[in-house]
Amino acid sequence: MSFFYVIHFVICVLLILVVLMQDGKAGGLTSVADSSKAVFGAKGAGDFLSKVTTYLAVFFMVTSLSLAIINKSFSKSIAEGYVPPTNNTQTVTPVPGTNTQNPQGDVLLPTGEQVPLDQVVGQPEVVPIDQVPEEILRDHQIEVERKKAAAQQQNQQQEQQKQDPEKKDQ
Repeated sequence: MSFFYVIHFVICVLLILVVLMQDGKAGGLTSVADSSKAVFGAKGAGDFLSKVTTYLAVFFMVTSLSLAIINKSFSKSIAEGYVPPTNNTQTVTPVPGTNTQNPQGDVLLPTGEQVPLDQVVGQPEVVPIDQVPEEILRDHQIEVERKKAAAQQQNQQQEQQKQDPEKKDQ
């Protein structure tokens, strides 16, 4: 198996080198050494390197497919055997009208047990204003101001539409 990896790696390196040696629009690496014509013949490296590139590309594809086929039987999914963590929170389904004493209705738990909604949800906690963190107060004040500004802008737009009905038709 490792033999195929070594062959594949060697073919990759050779393919990269051969492609870099070819003449391109700018001349390639063989333009640096003018002796390429003497080494590869009168036509230069063009024909020889293009044939070598073709053969190396074919070998690269064959080794790639071979390695994919060989590793198919060995590979496992990384998610195989994974068990997602269980969520301990209970989902509730309201059953309206089953409890006449509780106007909000009962809740049907996944266990099949029916309990009043206020026991599942609980009551909101009331905190004195002096115990509320400053960040929450500031965020609340910003939200209130934003809503006021949006309401004022909407009122202004409505006033403009009332004053100028011609713009509305355009």
